[in-house]
Amino acid sequence: SNALFHHQYFLYEIGKLEDRYGRFFGQMELGLTEEIVMENGNYSARILQNLKKMGFRLSIDDFGTGYSSLSQLKKMDADKIKI
Repeated sequence: SNALFHHQYFLYEIGKLEDRYGRFFGQMELGLTEEIVMENGNYSARILQNLKKMGFRLSIDDFGTGYSSLSQLKKMDADKIKI
């Protein structure tokens, strides 16, 4: 949900999982909807950058269903875009 992704402790909780299951993070793809990643654009971009540093591959699902532009998409550093 949007609230979970934007919660102040989201990255902390993911970090705890990384400590426990770190070797698997490079094999995981995290799919997030366009709505979630475009909300609070700069903040979301920082979260995505941190997730990438942890080893997640990122996909943005349902791109084009909202009001996002391709210029906004450049900030998101996704590995995959699903239209």
